[in-house]
Formats: sequence, structure tokens, C-alpha cells
Amino acid sequence: MIELNPSDYAGELPRFLLSRGTAVPPLRWTRTGDPLIKDVLDQIEDDKLLGVEEFTNWSLATVVRSLLYLWLGCPDECSRHGQAAPAREAAYLAAMCHRQGGRFDDAKTALSTVGEHDIHPQLARYVMTSITPSRDRALQRFVDTVKLERQWEPHAFVDLYARALAGSMTEEAEKVVACLQCREFEMLLDWAYVSAGGRKNVQSKPDSQQADEARRRRRKRREEAESLHHRRQQAAVERKKVLQPASPTQKIDAASSVGVRCPKCQKLAVVPESARGKTVTCDACGTAFRIPDKSAA
Repeated sequence: MIELNPSDYAGELPRFLLSRGTAVPPLRWTRTGDPLIKDVLDQIEDDKLLGVEEFTNWSLATVVRSLLYLWLGCPDECSRHGQAAPAREAAYLAAMCHRQGGRFDDAKTALSTVGEHDIHPQLARYVMTSITPSRDRALQRFVDTVKLERQWEPHAFVDLYARALAGSMTEEAEKVVACLQCREFEMLLDWAYVSAGGRKNVQSKPDSQQADEARRRRRKRREEAESLHHRRQQAAVERKKVLQPASPTQKIDAASSVGVRCPKCQKLAVVPESARGKTVTCDACGTAFRIPDKSAA
């Protein structure tokens, strides 16, 4: 499933993003089922497409349009419109088109022109945090390389994509490669949209999500109250260990203990020498009083 939320974007952009549905597309993005959607994209103006009245970088709006052509399965239009993009993004778009067309050497040449892109750290984080260990050796080798270098490896991904397209990987690994290609598209589109001057919609959270958060807050408060009650009980137990009431026949060992009477009820208690200078609670009446220091005894 795609991770972009189309409703986050203004203008007509959500319409084109949803034209393929919400499932991750296959390795090669063929034409969508709507034969008219490309004609609509041909005719719509940039401001209406992105919902932007004033662009901060118009050339990056071209990147968004070009990516949408690729998303709709029209790589030729993507390449043609991408020529008006900044040099780095034009090369990136060309590399994506070459890769899907099976022209892997051309894709690597274009990627050499791109160099390091703003979305590459984000792609690397996605690989390091979201892809689980795989039995497919090629995929696992790619993941291990990204984790070791802590950076996205565009040329290595071209090789990985080529293996997937040739059917040399497991079915699950091919799905991961298709997902990585989709994430790359989404991150580049989002970056270009925001950099061009687009503003993502800030929407309130659904009622169900708000209810979940409220339940989490209530559970946290309940756990904190239970923890406080437990700590108080433990403290009371410790105080009772310090203050041991003496029986009528109990003798006080002056060498290791001290006999103290409660100032309120006069009940005699025996406490260890280590309790001197500390405050204890009478086991009989609950009065708190201080055990005198040895010098004051």
C-alpha cells in the first residue's frame, strides 16, 4: 500500500495519485485503467494541479508533473517534461525512466549526474528501519550495504531492480523492490511539491485516533497512580521494619538497640541503633516522631 496520503495535498494532485489505487504498483508502471487521465494531466495548469497560487520554484512544479506522468505509465512524457526541470532532478527523472525501461547502464549514467539527493538520507532510513531480514541473498546484501554505509545506494538499487525484473528473486523480495521504487517516487514527489511552494493540508485526527489517544492517556494516568500507591505501600513496610514494637517481656539489648516510647501513647518500641536521627511512625497510634541521636539520648 502506498504511504503517501493523497488528502495531504492540495489542488488536483490527489486525483492523479489515486488513479492507480492505493496498492503498490508492480515493477513496471504501465498505463492506468482510465484512458482519459493522461489527457486531463496534459491540459491542467500547474497552479490548479498543485493548488498553489504563487510558486517559490516553478521548475520544481515541473518535477511533480513529470513524476505524475511516470506514475500514470507514460515514461516518454515524463522524460519530455523533465527536461525543463533543474539539472539534478532532470537527471533523476531520466534515471527512473531508464530503469523502468530496462536501460540499466543509462540509468546508472544519469544517476552519476544526480550524485547525492535530498531524499537519499530518507530512503536510507527507510531501508534501515522498515525492511525485515530476507532469505533472498541479493536483497539482504543490498540492505546490509545500506546499513553499513548508512546511505542510499542508487547504483546498487539499479542492479537489484534488474534482478527483480528478470525474475531472479523470490516473490516476496520482488515485492520489497517494488515497494522501494514506490517509496522513492513518493519521497521525490513530496520533496518537489513542498520545494515548489505547495503546502500540505493539516487535518485533524480522526475520531477513532483521538479516542485511542484518550485511552492511552487514561491508561498512563492509571498506571502512574498504581505505581504511586505501590511505592507508598513499600515505604510503609520499610517503616514497620524499622519500628518493631516490644513485647511486655522483651528485653532491650542496649548494645544494638534502643528503646523508645511514643510521645503520644507511651507505647514502648525497640528500634536498631541505625534508626537514630530518623523519623518513624508508632505502630500503635500512628504518630510520627524522631528517634533521638545518641548524643541526646
